[in-house]
Amino acid sequence: MASFWGPHTDNPEKTLFILGALVTGALFIFGLTFVPRRARKPLIAVVTFIGGLYFSLEFLIAPRSSAEPFLLSKGAFGKKVFELLYAGLDPDQNFLSPYMQALTNAWQVIAGFTFALGLTNLVHIHGKNILQGRKNWGFSVFFFVGVIVMAVIGFFQRFGAGQDSAIWQGLWKIATDGWLFSLDAAMFSLIAFFIISAAYRAFRIRSVEATIMMGAAFLVMLGQVPVGIWLTSWIQPEWGFLHNLRLENISQWILWKPNAAAQRGIEFGIAVGALAMGLRIWLSLERGSYFEKEV
Repeated sequence: MASFWGPHTDNPEKTLFILGALVTGALFIFGLTFVPRRARKPLIAVVTFIGGLYFSLEFLIAPRSSAEPFLLSKGAFGKKVFELLYAGLDPDQNFLSPYMQALTNAWQVIAGFTFALGLTNLVHIHGKNILQGRKNWGFSVFFFVGVIVMAVIGFFQRFGAGQDSAIWQGLWKIATDGWLFSLDAAMFSLIAFFIISAAYRAFRIRSVEATIMMGAAFLVMLGQVPVGIWLTSWIQPEWGFLHNLRLENISQWILWKPNAAAQRGIEFGIAVGALAMGLRIWLSLERGSYFEKEV
């Protein structure tokens, strides 16, 4: 317990840094509550733009290894620019790179706040369900029981005085292997039924395209199982071109050729969409039920 909450006697500077970060963060959040409502949205837009601009420029600006030959070839002015921007940097760094680690750490802290915000919302929603006696409020009780039990066991198993005892290790094994992983498996098993239902609706033969998809899926599945391989096992490799007609070869051709092309097209579309979405968020152009709400 003392190793977690107690002072870091081996590194007092680390203790001061943690305390300073906590106090600064608390003061910063407290100060944000005094920002007028009208100024909150522009403030978020400005911070988002500056953050996106920094990471974009840090990625696009040439590192020292590339910029040094170019700048030094431009005479005295280029040499002065090089000494001003790149002196003392590693070959793979530009003048923005030294701040990357600090900003990445800040991003991790913000990500930690999002977990806290999510937990706060869940507590708020399930707490109202119980207090107002809404339908299925019993599930909300299980939510609180699960969160509290997992938090207590996890904390004492990791930081408790008897963290290596068989009791805490056994409780942690029950909580994870017995409860958490079993519930995960049950949830994904239910999702599998929805996937089967969606596949059935997609493969129903109603058009030429659906017929082609059904035929391709049938050949791929048949080429992956032993009985499918057995059906065309009589085709010998020395038969030349006819050997390609074995079901496992047809299955692999469908997966590696038409299916791979379709996957690349989908991935390309996702990348373009992600780029467009990133630009809209960076420039605060995104609109919708969430972004239009007053903050």
